[in-house]
Amino acid sequence: MEDATSSKLPSMTPKIESSYPKKRLKRTKQANKPSTKGKEKELDPDYVEWNWQKLTDSSLSDVPPIFSTNGNYLFTLVGPSIKISSTTTGELLSTLTAPNISESPASDLTCMALNPDNAFQLIVGSRSGHISIWDYIEAILLRTIELSQPIHRLVSHPTLHDAVFVSVSKSRKGKQSDDSYAVLRVSLVPVSPAPDKSFPSPSEIVAVGKSKLPTGLALSHNGAWLVATAGHKIYVANTSSLEKGFVKYVSPEKLTCLSFHPLEEYFATGDTKGVVRLWYCLNEQIETQMKAVGVEKKTQTSALHWHSHAVSAVSFSSDGAHLFSGGEEAVLVIWQLQTGRKEFIPRVGAPIKTISTTQLEDGEEVLLGLADATNLFVKTSTLKVVRSFSNVKIVYRGNSRSSLEPPLAYHHLTSTLVFPSSHPSSLQIFSLLSRKVIAELEVAPTNRVSRRDEKPLEPPYVERVAISDCGAWMVTIDTRVGDAAFRAEAFMKFWQWDQRTTSWSLNTRIDRPHGLQKILALEFSPGGLGEPLQLVSTGDDNLVRTWRVRSSKEKAGPVQGIASLNLRSETPVHASWSRDGSILGVVYSSNIVLYDSQSCSIKATLSSSASVMPLALHFVGQRYIVAHGDKWVEFWDILSRSILWKRRILSPIHRVLPHLHEDSFVVMHEAKDGTMTHITRFGSTSHDPTSYHSLPFGLRNVITPASPVLSSEFSLTAITNNWSVAVFGDIVQTQPSDGINRRNISAHSLPSSRSLFRDIFGQSDVSNISGPSQLSRSELSSTHLSLSDVFHGPTYLMPPLETFFEPLVLGSIHKAPVQTLSAKAAVESEEEEVTNVSDISAGPLTKNIPTVSEVEFTNCVELFAQHTIKVTPSQPQAQTNGRTISKVNGARASPKVNGNLKAPKPSPALPQQLLSPSPSPEPGQATGKKRKQVP
Repeated sequence: MEDATSSKLPSMTPKIESSYPKKRLKRTKQANKPSTKGKEKELDPDYVEWNWQKLTDSSLSDVPPIFSTNGNYLFTLVGPSIKISSTTTGELLSTLTAPNISESPASDLTCMALNPDNAFQLIVGSRSGHISIWDYIEAILLRTIELSQPIHRLVSHPTLHDAVFVSVSKSRKGKQSDDSYAVLRVSLVPVSPAPDKSFPSPSEIVAVGKSKLPTGLALSHNGAWLVATAGHKIYVANTSSLEKGFVKYVSPEKLTCLSFHPLEEYFATGDTKGVVRLWYCLNEQIETQMKAVGVEKKTQTSALHWHSHAVSAVSFSSDGAHLFSGGEEAVLVIWQLQTGRKEFIPRVGAPIKTISTTQLEDGEEVLLGLADATNLFVKTSTLKVVRSFSNVKIVYRGNSRSSLEPPLAYHHLTSTLVFPSSHPSSLQIFSLLSRKVIAELEVAPTNRVSRRDEKPLEPPYVERVAISDCGAWMVTIDTRVGDAAFRAEAFMKFWQWDQRTTSWSLNTRIDRPHGLQKILALEFSPGGLGEPLQLVSTGDDNLVRTWRVRSSKEKAGPVQGIASLNLRSETPVHASWSRDGSILGVVYSSNIVLYDSQSCSIKATLSSSASVMPLALHFVGQRYIVAHGDKWVEFWDILSRSILWKRRILSPIHRVLPHLHEDSFVVMHEAKDGTMTHITRFGSTSHDPTSYHSLPFGLRNVITPASPVLSSEFSLTAITNNWSVAVFGDIVQTQPSDGINRRNISAHSLPSSRSLFRDIFGQSDVSNISGPSQLSRSELSSTHLSLSDVFHGPTYLMPPLETFFEPLVLGSIHKAPVQTLSAKAAVESEEEEVTNVSDISAGPLTKNIPTVSEVEFTNCVELFAQHTIKVTPSQPQAQTNGRTISKVNGARASPKVNGNLKAPKPSPALPQQLLSPSPSPEPGQATGKKRKQVP
């Protein structure tokens, strides 16, 4: 596998060349010495913002989603934005984000409520202390009011008249105490802003009382009572006498959630011990209890206990007959309040975080917000899950390993990204084409629910993931920290791509590949499908291990360890392959070593001129290597084993990434607060950057997705500091997340209900075409549509025939005019045979239309009744003296009575006015033509 590059390298350790010749080194030092002018250039905001686009959000919010009044729209809070989705399809319709809002946690939205005075407006509170009112139909920010205090809860009611109740914290700086929260009544009518403020202040603020960190804030159905829950206490206030403050009630356990009954004056709470409690304290006695200020009281309650863990959410049904509760057990409990019975919907897939209810046309539905960012809809009439919508979920934040670099990889066969899921032991597969999560891979099966009284189980974490260039293999590293009950674990797992099932299947597991030490690097060698494939891993055990991945048809197994390399017990901090896979470069504590990939022998040793050890290396093009430390970059020529140039970077380097096809690379370094990333691009010919770029967010991990297209442009994918997935580079089209931002969702864009055709074949390209199928019967009759216009649409969108039958037929038939002509009487003898029939011409109906007189019309009716209307006998064919009565001219003869033929009796069903004028035929005669008598 050696090429021209590796053949020129000596097989033994070469003489180390650590610097240029003295004259050149002196000039290089002077050139690289940071001057004041150079500092100004790098510190000056000359960085051009690179094209970028957010693909996903973390989509995890503890704020319960709410529905529009008609149930068509679902509102959720994600960071500083409001996501508006279709309740029926789950499709994102619009994203509302206030202008000039940063993505820092201080700008996150924390609460929302529909405006009771206008059903098409949304009231939103934020951690920055602002109350915003949105027209979500037109996507217009109507006004913003500044409170200057972080807002945590918000409720509204029609009786408040342009006011809301909010729960705020007193200070935004420093650690907040337990009693640093308060409940306020805030007017939504603004006043002129102060000179030092950008937004107006509310015209009136009424303080209700102090509280601890609120876990719930709600108003009764008639707006008479305000209830807040915090810690072990319940705070109750009468909205008509807010000056009296709160009446406090004590709960035996710490409260977690709150919900008011929709029709009666009592409420439900959940606590950390799994008890759902109904409180009946809103009565006449509370007026007397308000006089005893500062005294904590107890009241009558009813306890409903099934949960073994903390109750995360409670909610009443719209009729108040049922109460829904959920928690960590991933079970929805339905309590029948009249009988005390309960029903269950188990195994919903993840712990329940929020519960919301809505009344739709076909009945009530319950929306479960799960911990894995899945929205689950349950039909209350059948207690069955009717639909679910999964979102991207990355929940490394908040756990013990949130500071680790999250795994990230790209699979080019399916154009999918692989990154952490809602549980640290799983990976989710995100399609770049559909912008949706298409699968979830459980790398390390684990029990996700522990006993209430026991210490929570430490879950395994997927620390690293790598996918081969051919796309056939993926390797993961998952570890779990040991404790007194479980030993520590570390596994390297090889997954093979199944083209038939389009999924990853576990092929090989290697226990403790580097003992229990941390794995520092993991990378596949380049190569297409069918070519030899190797994997390199380095760890804190001071070993470099190489693994050969072979075809599964070989008897020795698909994965085989090749070698374990060690250099003077130094720690290999990073490893990388050359473009052709013939050289393996490893960064040790003091120098860089190049190994032959087949024999694992040392080809060359490169010593850095910097006093600080290198952190990583990357191969650039066919003959260059770029190595970097904390604040410096060196560019090496492999053939001459010399440094071509070196440059110091003013801020710490976060990552260096080479171009896949060109001799260039980019250096990334973040701002101190982690809110911005500066990117500098370098070429192979000079230490001067070729371009400067910036991004308005920090990066946790970034990769260069493999692309078969040879391009000189950069295209990168990263997980940002706020756990979103973003793409950026030269060829990225700048557009908002999900392609939708503040879009008008007026009546013409209302979501349509699902149909059988859509479930089978997907969304139709012509389903939004307005045509005759949208017109009513009256509209069809009054519009002048041609026959071709009616049938323009597809068959399954055509209206019923009765909707356009009358307009279509009446439009093609013209009424005949009434004309009076001379009557011509013609009386034919009954003895004569009728043989002549007048031919009717096929001409127009309005010409040569003969008319008949009244006498002729009467005779015609009598003739019709006499000769054509006959009674069909239901009895079998009659017999006379054992002989069957024969037919005469196709007509059955009547039986004889005393030697004569019996005339048939008229049917009683025939109208008398048609039968009475006609004389009865003579015996022995047949009607119509002359008949021969039966012998």
